Amino acid sequence: MSTQRFTLETVATEDNFERVFTFLQTHGQECGLEQALLSKFELVCEELFVNVVTHGSGPAGPEPSFALHLEVDANRVSMTLEDDGLAFNPLEHEVQDLDASLEDRQIGGLGIHFIRELMDDVRYERVGRINRVTLIKRRSV
Repeated sequence: MSTQRFTLETVATEDNFERVFTFLQTHGQECGLEQALLSKFELVCEELFVNVVTHGSGPAGPEPSFALHLEVDANRVSMTLEDDGLAFNPLEHEVQDLDASLEDRQIGGLGIHFIRELMDDVRYERVGRINRVTLIKRRSV
């Protein structure tokens, strides 16, 4: 299987939520991704996209641009999300104590835990004004 690459460029708004996930599902299925693997990417993409929509711009700032790059080959799937919102490295934030009682936990903060658990490799870099998160999952052969 040769490498297949797909890119979606849009704006990070609630109105584009459906567009992002239709893109991911359509091309994931087109590449023959197993539903369990595709579901992992959907969950991770949802977490990161919602964070960009919610926190990507300042109070009066414009909505950030958003790009989703999907790359699939026989051995792995790579998804890169890019936005020009406020600088934010999700990997720098502490994961909550999962053994703490619900009363002692803060609201939020579990997303990066799920992302790390579901993916084999997670990377962040800030390139100029762009946040770039790359997620990689090896495929079963």
